[in-house]
Amino acid sequence: MRLSSLCRIPALASGGPLFLTIQFVRIDEQSIPLLLGHVYNNSWNLSKTPPRADRLPDSAFWGSEENKGEQMVLLEFSMYPLGQGESVSRYVARSLEIVEDSGLDYRCHAMGTVVEGPYDEVMDVVRRCFERMSEDCNRVECVIKMDFRRGQSGRLAGKVASVEEKLGRAVRK
Repeated sequence: MRLSSLCRIPALASGGPLFLTIQFVRIDEQSIPLLLGHVYNNSWNLSKTPPRADRLPDSAFWGSEENKGEQMVLLEFSMYPLGQGESVSRYVARSLEIVEDSGLDYRCHAMGTVVEGPYDEVMDVVRRCFERMSEDCNRVECVIKMDFRRGQSGRLAGKVASVEEKLGRAVRK
């Protein structure tokens, strides 16, 4: 099984515009679309549990019980309000307080934040950031990129260290 990219699909609904966020999972040469969340009338609905749980047997995504391991992810996200002026750093700062309070390992950089931890905890952080931002912002944009690797932690620093080892030098941080 392998994960492929996310896509955002516009659709029409009786009450207004609807945007679906879909992730495609490939299992045994079959591509299965999974609904990650949807935006309907400016309201974001994000699953609190792995969205594939209702579509696939647990073992199809997370593996058999004997090699299941912890469901760890690296998730990079960039969330910002639209229509709030040129500088949105005060909104980003509020999100970073939520990330910091979660206790999860993270790195903030110029274009987003990378968070590492168990799937449910990381997705809950993103959900709470969105809920806080949408309290006083009518339009919020969020870009999410996620890397799942069963049973692996410490990758936030480990992936950079691996590249530095191959380069034979430190990279700018």
